[in-house]
Amino acid sequence: MKQSEQSDTQIVKESLQNPAAFIKLYERYFDRIWRYFNYRFYYYPDVCEDLTAQTFENALTKIHQYDFKRGEFPAWLFGIARNICNRYLNNLNRIEILPTENIEYLATKDDPAEIKIINDEIKIDLIRHVQELSERKKELIALKFAGCFSNRQIGEITGLTEQNVAVILFRTIRELREKLDGKENANG
Repeated sequence: MKQSEQSDTQIVKESLQNPAAFIKLYERYFDRIWRYFNYRFYYYPDVCEDLTAQTFENALTKIHQYDFKRGEFPAWLFGIARNICNRYLNNLNRIEILPTENIEYLATKDDPAEIKIINDEIKIDLIRHVQELSERKKELIALKFAGCFSNRQIGEITGLTEQNVAVILFRTIRELREKLDGKENANG
């Protein structure tokens, strides 16, 4: 963080007095929250934007409930996003599958070059394999890769231990890699 940038804590304190200051947190975390929803459910971008907006609306109205002593602001914010995801999922009557034309939403200009060079077929296969994962595994993958959280932070958000998060992520990534490698070997 640059010296001139305010910390999350400073902005939260400012937002308590002046709600307009919350825009700084919105701008800081919008992309991470949106990507969390995109990884989590693979919905259309407009649904991700609606859920992202709900997250920030809830955060602003509940900013007075944020306790600096209980954890970092991003963990609190993603806790709100997680609850919105779960509520939205509970309201769905069917599982939605991401159409292949929305594949470009998985990568953004901020992604490492390695992700951008993966061809569409591999991305589509990866999406299908991720959709087959349990809800818990999908959530951890989303928090890790879309939310850019450490295992410790994911543990704070989900209530799991840091070690449990690490083990589940390791096994899940290995499972996905084996499925992708299995398809390559079957084709090659």
